[in-house]
Amino acid sequence: FAGAAASSLAVSIGALAVVSSDGVVARIPVSARGLGDLSVMWNWTCPQSVAIGLPSYDGPSGARESCVVGSAWQSARTRAILWGDSNAEHLLPVFDLVGRQEDAAIAFLNPCPAFLDVDGVRRYWPELPSYNERCSRQRAEAIRHLREHEEIRVVVLSASWSTLTPLLHRRDGDSRSMSAGLVLLREGLDQLIAQISSGS
Repeated sequence: FAGAAASSLAVSIGALAVVSSDGVVARIPVSARGLGDLSVMWNWTCPQSVAIGLPSYDGPSGARESCVVGSAWQSARTRAILWGDSNAEHLLPVFDLVGRQEDAAIAFLNPCPAFLDVDGVRRYWPELPSYNERCSRQRAEAIRHLREHEEIRVVVLSASWSTLTPLLHRRDGDSRSMSAGLVLLREGLDQLIAQISSGS
């Protein structure tokens, strides 16, 4: 018993030392240590803020500036839009690197998933009662913008799909589930793609 107790105590002291020092930090390269700190991970400054006419969640497009990554918007060989909710923002540092390598400029359009439409697929969010209407307005303006600016050749859609899907419905009072949400997600994306492609 004394030996088992001593062994347990030794293992516990070692584990406590590792936990209290945030692990064995020396095994992680200095360049990757920021991944363990959310404040470091989220401290990313957008390289360009450019007024290109993308719509705002809060109202008319006007002179709103959009975050643009990669090459300079005006001179880039390829122009693209990353359209999604706030979760899409984590892609920007990677898109910045790829955009500079490929001479592409990518503008960020947020915070609404592109397929939301007050007359179609909605997100259940009672804490934000105007969310679906605002997203629907932003979507309509974004589609109009894409039709008027054919130089934008690529649109990347991103969202927290697995979190969002069980919250989708058409009308208040509809039952919501992952399976029903997947059907609505596909319908919403099909409708969005058809609208952007056909110009109708």
